[in-house]
Amino acid sequence: MKRITLAALALFGSSIALAETATEKLSMLIGSLNSFSAKYEQTVQGSRNAKGEKSHGTFQLQRPGKFRWETETPFRQILVSTGKEMWAYEPDIESATVQDLEQGLGATPALLLSSTPKQLIDSFVIEETGVGMFKLLPKDSSGNFEEIQLVFENKQLTQLRLADTLGNQTLVVFSSIKLNQPLAASSFEFVPGAQVDVIDNRKKQP
Repeated sequence: MKRITLAALALFGSSIALAETATEKLSMLIGSLNSFSAKYEQTVQGSRNAKGEKSHGTFQLQRPGKFRWETETPFRQILVSTGKEMWAYEPDIESATVQDLEQGLGATPALLLSSTPKQLIDSFVIEETGVGMFKLLPKDSSGNFEEIQLVFENKQLTQLRLADTLGNQTLVVFSSIKLNQPLAASSFEFVPGAQVDVIDNRKKQP
């Protein structure tokens, strides 16, 4: 009986890794994110904006379909997905907008991160561009984004890059990352105060 060497085992292991498709690899990484919380820094580079606009805040997600994106500077804004609807709240002007949760993941990149692997596969053509780097091309051309890139380091999502249909480039860098830790249910709820002006864009049930 021939003896299997360590070199042969290593070659076998690398063959398995190479056999995995980009879709399978990204599905495993996204599927392992039951919850995610982090600070973020966002830079938006427009086609006519050489300097770029920066914002900071916090991001939390709870799979499936829930997230809270809270901008702290340069002005406060809170986006909350309850899993069924999306709220956008601007405290400075006491205004909020609510709509049914967008089903197309390409329209809401934060929703992409809380999606199921099947939703991911159904919505994007996925390419691996480097170690832990993935490019996603929306199958539905009616969305807001032409391309989305995700960067993972040690299986942790560290960067999100977006190219939208208006020619803007957005880079989001995550820090102080916490994976799969309990998050308060209240983070994914929103109840507007009596003084808040609410614009309701939800589809009315017949």
